[in-house]
Amino acid sequence: MAPRLRQLRLIAALAALLLAPLGTARAADAVHYFNVSTFDIPVEWGRGGQHKQATLYVSTDGKLFQVAGTVAAGKDSFSYTAPADGWYFFVLQLEDQDGKKWPDPITPEDVSLKVCVDRKKPEITLRPTLPQEGSVAVVWKIEERAIDTIVLEYSPKGRQEWQNVPIKPLPHAQRSWAPAGAGPFDVRLTVKDRAGNVATATTQVSAKSGGGAGGSVTGARSERHVPSKTFKLNYKVAKVGPSRIKNVEIWWTEDTRTWQVLKSDAPSEGPVSITVPAERAYGFTIRPVNGVGRGPEAPRPFQEPQIWIRVDETKPRVTLRNYVVGDGADATLTINWQAVDDHFGDRPITLSYSPDGREWKELKANLENTGTYTCSTKDLPFEFHLRVEATDKAGNKATAETRDPVKVDNSVPEVKDIGVSVDVKGEGGGAPAAPTSTGGGPPGVPPPLPGG
Repeated sequence: MAPRLRQLRLIAALAALLLAPLGTARAADAVHYFNVSTFDIPVEWGRGGQHKQATLYVSTDGKLFQVAGTVAAGKDSFSYTAPADGWYFFVLQLEDQDGKKWPDPITPEDVSLKVCVDRKKPEITLRPTLPQEGSVAVVWKIEERAIDTIVLEYSPKGRQEWQNVPIKPLPHAQRSWAPAGAGPFDVRLTVKDRAGNVATATTQVSAKSGGGAGGSVTGARSERHVPSKTFKLNYKVAKVGPSRIKNVEIWWTEDTRTWQVLKSDAPSEGPVSITVPAERAYGFTIRPVNGVGRGPEAPRPFQEPQIWIRVDETKPRVTLRNYVVGDGADATLTINWQAVDDHFGDRPITLSYSPDGREWKELKANLENTGTYTCSTKDLPFEFHLRVEATDKAGNKATAETRDPVKVDNSVPEVKDIGVSVDVKGEGGGAPAAPTSTGGGPPGVPPPLPGG
């Protein structure tokens, strides 16, 4: 009984949004997220008892529909069980006593209810990092199709005195702040998706070190990102004496604990080509040595490098989830996407459109990775393709496009100026010419018929 009651509570809000009776306007599209696979879809029959039955159609792509069930007049709802997580599009067809059905045939434009079944909890990665401001910082990445809320909190370790840290609800972001005291602190991130699934991740930070257990804190503020394991270091050497430069040493590290000489014969002026073994962050310090062996001190353990370079050859993962065209003459277009990458910048998203799928025009660039964007359709063509492009800090790009064109035309044609005209045929296409006499009769009078 408890699961059934829970399902009924979940769908209680649907009753006012579903299809109206036969002969009335279709209700506006409604979108709902459920974390259960079985839910009820109410049927509003209206008054008068003119209906015979209702048929529920379902589609997983919004285009191809199949019958999900039929109920006789008077039944107050359908019970539907989704076979898997994902999107489901519903159309309710009503049939009257004379066999007339509405709508008929079933088309994608008749969809009145969209349901996303999502029983999977959000996946969270949370770790400390070096603060950009303040004295502590964390960075997180969330794998989730539809984020509802994100809450970041901290507490003195083991005391459960949680204090909220205001954040933007972004799936991948970093947050710095100045807590009261030096710590250590417990930090937790709680994520709820639109279906009601909740997940929590925790870590620790300390204001003394700018980081804490459970994560790396190497040079997050000064990393340069490159898209290849082979790249060039650019540098110039100043204050060169009369003995000039004998050689240049390139030192590298991954954690500042240990340092190694990568090259001992680099040129006195850059660039120098570098090849590293894997995708990760590397610290480099350049040590020039003059002709008598003098140069800067070699880097010591835990000394910060002159530059951090992060090698990132992995493209972002981007999905164009759906789009929604609003109603009315001044319709809006809402685009929903998901883009995931470990090294996005603040505004990694570009949206474009193309009437033919070949030549693309920018719709909006430098967007935050919020997963949604709404704009007016006023200056857009009535039919076009959409593209979402995600670019990480290293310049790696990934795109996702609509397979079928978006169609935007909310105008409803109407007939005006109804009239009538008659096409009278005759000589020259005009009115018939008056006949003339060939005998002695008066003009305009035809001659008598033979025998008359």
